[in-house]
Amino acid sequence: MGLFRKNFVDLCVEHGLLDGGQVETMLNDDLIESGMLDSMGIVTVQTMIQETYGIDIPTPLFIAELRSINNVIAYLYKLV
Repeated sequence: MGLFRKNFVDLCVEHGLLDGGQVETMLNDDLIESGMLDSMGIVTVQTMIQETYGIDIPTPLFIAELRSINNVIAYLYKLV
C-alpha cells in the first residue's frame, strides 16, 4: 500500500489539495473540519478519483466516512 499511498498523495499535491511540505502531518487531519476542503474541494477530489481510478465516491459516503487522506487511501486501496 506504500506505493499506492505515495501516488495518491502526489496526485493530491499536483491538484493543489495538499501542501507538499506538510503532507505527513496532514494525512489524518479531518479535511472538512480543518477547512482544507469545502464543498467544491470535495467535488474536486471526487472528480480526481473518478478520472484517475474510475471510482465514484458518493458525497454522503465521503462526508461520513472518508474525511482524511488516509481514510480515502484505505477505501480506494480496497477497490483497486
